Amino acid sequence: MANTMDFRALVAGVALALVSVGGAVMAVGGAGPGGEPAGATSESLRSTKALEGFVGEWEIDAKWDDGRPLKARAIYSSEMGGKHIRTQTWLPKPDGTEYQRYQGMMTWHPRKNAFAVYSFAYDGAVTEALATTDDGKTLKIGFEPFEPGAPSPLRQTLRLVSADALEWTVEMNAGGEWKRLIQAEWKRKK
Repeated sequence: MANTMDFRALVAGVALALVSVGGAVMAVGGAGPGGEPAGATSESLRSTKALEGFVGEWEIDAKWDDGRPLKARAIYSSEMGGKHIRTQTWLPKPDGTEYQRYQGMMTWHPRKNAFAVYSFAYDGAVTEALATTDDGKTLKIGFEPFEPGAPSPLRQTLRLVSADALEWTVEMNAGGEWKRLIQAEWKRKK
């Protein structure tokens, strides 16, 4: 069960929506890029174009905080004229091949005033999350509930530290306190 929860965090929205893109485009603190007050949404951040830096193929070779290894590959691609980001995540099998664990979509959701992240797992599980950014470089996934009164048990922060490196932090709500599961770096492959 914990293993499933940890892997859902890998893409949950992913995924790098999840690159997941993982990833609302609501300013969460200070002034927005156009000088608008906190809580306002910049038009430039109401489009997946704000997340272009996440698009590409990424790899991770790290360890969960409990010491278990994590290897994965994720692809974030711009779809339908740049209106949506598709996320795909693969994990290795013992024989050296890969299997697709997640697929997802991330798009601007005007009624929620945020990016909506939909993630579909290999076992049929479906995850919905909201993603927020105030600068197009840091994507917060699961910090705001997708449905009012139903907070996400997981949240992720994806931060572009360079054109080829993405810092990824995943936390799980454990009894009202957020416990970090991993903080690691995805590296751009392509």
